[in-house]
Amino acid sequence: MSRCLLMLAVALGPMMALASEPPVAQNHQAINGGNCNVIINNTQSGEVVVPQVCSNWSSSKSAAQSLRKLERFFEAANPTEVEVSQAGLKSWLGDSERYLTLSLTNVSSLPADRVKVRLLAPLEAQEKSSRALTFSPSRAYPAKLLANLRIPKQGSTEIPIGPESELIILTKRRVPVGYDFLGVGLSPELPPSLEADYLERKGVGANYQLSSQSATLAIELKYENIFEGKTTSLRGLYVYYGQVRAIGTRIQ
Repeated sequence: MSRCLLMLAVALGPMMALASEPPVAQNHQAINGGNCNVIINNTQSGEVVVPQVCSNWSSSKSAAQSLRKLERFFEAANPTEVEVSQAGLKSWLGDSERYLTLSLTNVSSLPADRVKVRLLAPLEAQEKSSRALTFSPSRAYPAKLLANLRIPKQGSTEIPIGPESELIILTKRRVPVGYDFLGVGLSPELPPSLEADYLERKGVGANYQLSSQSATLAIELKYENIFEGKTTSLRGLYVYYGQVRAIGTRIQ
């Protein structure tokens, strides 16, 4: 390396002496990824030709591999993560009934592209994979928008999945006869708010016996990151049903 720099200094010395005005320095660096590192200070105008003082320069293939490694490192250090943060029933403009609505939240610092959501039914006998459930689409959400859904970093959105009536048809056969539909959620346990709403609708006071059961579906969430990496996740959706019976006050 010292010999390379000495040759460059001897070659460039006379040219620097002939300069008639203060030159503008330009730094040019050529690195081959090994032990050879050439740095040239050019005080003359014009293009600098780097001498071939090093052998085994990096090929385009190795450069592409290095870039891919850097990309994988950045992807691993900054994962894109989208989660289903809430499930409920919501009225949408243009729809005649409430729709099962999922809230999706991007908790990462990078956007999520091509986000897709669907519900899967539990495996039945002789089935090797879960069936995707189909619903009547909401009029409030254009199909083209759902096909190319993008959630920005730290952003969230709500998606109407299917009408309440169709959800009940698909799940009610899996609970005891006579049970009423109570709502939906992301926990196996009946949320206290849904229980309170149900008791109010039934006009039940302090003394009652409530039996509840849920029909479970799976939420399949797919999305891509900016590196075209794909992620698929599953979590449970619980459709709650119940039955309440008033209990007479005991005489103490």
